[in-house]
Amino acid sequence: RRQRQMCIRDSYAGVKKSGQARSINREKLNFKTLKQELIDRGSLRKAVYQKYQALLKIRIQEKAFHPSGEQQVIDVGDSVFAVIRTSLDRSEQIIALQNVTGESQEVDIAQFLAEWSGSTPWIDLISANELKSPTLALSPYQSVWLRNSK
Repeated sequence: RRQRQMCIRDSYAGVKKSGQARSINREKLNFKTLKQELIDRGSLRKAVYQKYQALLKIRIQEKAFHPSGEQQVIDVGDSVFAVIRTSLDRSEQIIALQNVTGESQEVDIAQFLAEWSGSTPWIDLISANELKSPTLALSPYQSVWLRNSK
């Protein structure tokens, strides 16, 4: 499952030992083992770490992700969480969408794109793909960060 590929493995041993269901996501890591897994090309932890690094690099580069920038939650349905981020100088907006389900979702964001885009194409900063239509097909648990191309 896609969700499993992008997260830490469940700690069934932790649940059994503690008797607490929440222990499933609280695996105790050995530093030496973790360090080796971050070096190993085929490890899940390295893949997750590299993806996090890439996302953080994007966030640092984009003015709309400034911590004091404006953020507006938009309603695109129960299955997708969506926010519009605006830079402090209001020169840049990013529409961030997150499919929060294990099912594919279709989202129409035309009303939000029209407010800012004019004829400027929108780019997903995560995949670098240009938005061809205001209707997005989101895979299970997929995130997109849409910005006007500069």
